[in-house]
Amino acid sequence: MKLSELEKGSRAVRRVRFPLANMRAPFLPDLPELAAQRKVDRERFDAQRSEAAEGEAAPSVAPDSEVWVGLRVLTGAENSEVLQNAQTYAKARGVDPWNEDHAICTLAKMVFTLLLACVDPDDKSDDPPPFFDDADQILNSHHLGRDGIVWLYEAQELWQEQTSPLCPLEIEPEAYFALMLQIAKEDNPDPFVRMRAGLRWTFARSMAVQLLHLLTLKSGSGLQAGSNTTSAPKKNRSRVNSRRH
Repeated sequence: MKLSELEKGSRAVRRVRFPLANMRAPFLPDLPELAAQRKVDRERFDAQRSEAAEGEAAPSVAPDSEVWVGLRVLTGAENSEVLQNAQTYAKARGVDPWNEDHAICTLAKMVFTLLLACVDPDDKSDDPPPFFDDADQILNSHHLGRDGIVWLYEAQELWQEQTSPLCPLEIEPEAYFALMLQIAKEDNPDPFVRMRAGLRWTFARSMAVQLLHLLTLKSGSGLQAGSNTTSAPKKNRSRVNSRRH
């Protein structure tokens, strides 16, 4: 059998909430400045809608609406396109040769990844249309900004890793505890930064589970030892991945 004999299939799409301007992280209290600006934006939106003449283009989605974006994994060809476009972008801004650790290169890789990986989450076709029109739209978006680009990129990285047959999200218990000790003893973020997004999620959740156990034991509420949560990832063949994004 050859690859060409396999049915093409289509890539699954993960729906995530699109970050909007003037919205804080869900677990943080709102800020008065953000609330005030959302009120102004909503009033402006309502006014534009009411003043628009028949057949005239008007904003269709309010600035405080719930917006979703679809994320899909990239093919090899798409990843090549991302790297090529990112290098061209960086070179035009004085970074030549390409430097993976340069801030402009990092930003360019994120932006061009999102351009190809973000799609219309409501389109059920095999090839849904892109969510963004072009890279400039991502870079100039008031909704995304710098942190929104990073957040959405890491959400795509996590989805890419979770669907990859070569990228398990867990590490050997011995490596896990060695990494934990290194992070605890050294005031150096490099070990954490070098972990890929999926492994960072596993690590953070394991630490949260252990903290919950300690707090529960301290309060005497009696969390059973046979809980289905674990203090460390299950043993498998993976190793700590020190590659940067």
